[in-house]
Amino acid sequence: MKSMSVLTRVATTGALILSALATELLAGQPPTPKPYRQEDVSYDNAKGGVHLAGTLTIPEGNGPFPAVLLITGAGPQDRDESIGPLKPFAVTADALACAGVASLRVDDRGTGQSTGDWLRVNYEGDSDDVRCGLAYLKGRPEIDGRRIGLLGHSEGGIIAAKVAAQSPDVAFIVLLAAGSNPDGVIRIVPGMNHIFQKCETGDPSEFFQIQGCMDGEVLKIISDWILQRRPKA
Repeated sequence: MKSMSVLTRVATTGALILSALATELLAGQPPTPKPYRQEDVSYDNAKGGVHLAGTLTIPEGNGPFPAVLLITGAGPQDRDESIGPLKPFAVTADALACAGVASLRVDDRGTGQSTGDWLRVNYEGDSDDVRCGLAYLKGRPEIDGRRIGLLGHSEGGIIAAKVAAQSPDVAFIVLLAAGSNPDGVIRIVPGMNHIFQKCETGDPSEFFQIQGCMDGEVLKIISDWILQRRPKA
């Protein structure tokens, strides 16, 4: 069995820490200068006949950097995994870059600037899209090809695990609010809902009653854990 590092199920079961970016996004203001650059990128999945578009976030400084491909949950999701004014993946990319980890977040098929139809794709098609994203990251000189991993949120965790089990290029996976083997649990953060807000009930009706998403403690756990991963041989 292939050896792999796994931070699995930062569980949805404390205090909310808002990043500066989260507050700015909610207020509809342009983000203040950050210690990273963002680049609109695109690449093809020739097998699926689709063109995929996303945002590559690269920390400032000398690379190459470890990198994470962010995988959205169920349904048609844009690259930020937007839920009303909340943008979980934009906030995640911000925190990762500030910690020195690059990331790629991508519009689902038929969403944003990506072509195709999300209703006509199955898990295998989703997995192919992820593999193409991995290949794109490996081709970037700023990225350490030995330290590229996957972060899957909700149903995206299924895709992350599927691709990682089949690809020797995946150095680690992070599963957020996704199914997992209890033996793989590294950290459970109580009192969080599905988008990692400090909550009362965990019901989706609370999402827009709480300012911000992706609790700062959770983001620090993820960033620190990724930076501790040793490069693949």
